[in-house]
Amino acid sequence: MLFRANASTFTKTEVDDRLDALQQQVFGIENLYDRFINYQAAFNKLVVEIARRRVYKEAAENIVQRMVAQLEAMTQEESDLRRHFNEEYGEHLPDDLCLSIGNQPTRWDVAALPGEIIETLPEIPQDMVRDVSVHVFRTRQVCLLLPVGSGTYYNHNGNGKLLT
Repeated sequence: MLFRANASTFTKTEVDDRLDALQQQVFGIENLYDRFINYQAAFNKLVVEIARRRVYKEAAENIVQRMVAQLEAMTQEESDLRRHFNEEYGEHLPDDLCLSIGNQPTRWDVAALPGEIIETLPEIPQDMVRDVSVHVFRTRQVCLLLPVGSGTYYNHNGNGKLLT
């Protein structure tokens, strides 16, 4: 009863002022909540993006490593063939007939462009990547393959199958 007596002493203006103050506080809380939700979504997408970039980086590096190994093998084979040719036929040909016949094959190097910095990515535990990507996928924010182990990927196209 005392509360009602005190409450009835507030004027409409005072009630409106207090209501406005409360609404401003609620607005501040809603704004903070929205910022947190947006940060959480952006952070989750960042984890997925880093995982995607790691897949690209590792695939590109593997291609370069295989290419370098293949070029080295080809160069060695070509050197052997040229040496064999020159040992068998070189002494029977005039020196000035083909000036390049004694040359070794061109050697190649595959590397990042001059001035390019090799990208480094933070290490993110695979279980975190998997958990975050499942959460992101459930909210329909992404659809891609994510690594879960050496040569194994988690398929985010809706069936969630492991691919090797």
